[in-house]
Amino acid sequence: MNPDPELLGEGPVRLGDGGGTREVLDAEPSPDWHPSPWLLVATLLVLVVATAGWLVDRHDRAGEARALDACRHELGSAVSLADLRLTAMAAYLRPAVGTLTGARRDRLADDMAMPARRVLGDVERADAACRAVSVRPWHVALASQQRATTAYSSAVVARLRAVAARGRTFYLGDGGLRLLREAAAIPGGGGPF
Repeated sequence: MNPDPELLGEGPVRLGDGGGTREVLDAEPSPDWHPSPWLLVATLLVLVVATAGWLVDRHDRAGEARALDACRHELGSAVSLADLRLTAMAAYLRPAVGTLTGARRDRLADDMAMPARRVLGDVERADAACRAVSVRPWHVALASQQRATTAYSSAVVARLRAVAARGRTFYLGDGGLRLLREAAAIPGGGGPF
């Protein structure tokens, strides 16, 4: 025998007869994991709240879209009427404006201001209606559309006020207004607004 107890001798080693030791394959299967009832209730509650929130947000978004479409339609109608009335007056006055000077020309400019004053109220109401639409910031497309619409409506109101106040800010095509109208995607007629 070897004096060092850590070293095995040269002879064969016999393992025990298995009394008391079990192999891994002989072990009993572990019991199935079952979540606690509180975890199930919490998960179900989170799912219900998330679904309800999604449905409410979807309903709100649809309402915002309807309100924005309604104000855009109102604005389009008001601007089309303004275009129609002011274009008719401009066509009527254009031959006379080129031939007159002084007081008669000022009177014709005042004639241009009258139809602008008549349609200004409709455009201002449409502008106020579009500004009153409340859009949640996370509805990015609707918020962007509202900003474009109110930028356009504000520019039209400012232009109409200038024509209505002085009459000399003549009703001519304005590339800036056209660009704002295109950005707002408001269908338009052939007028400068």
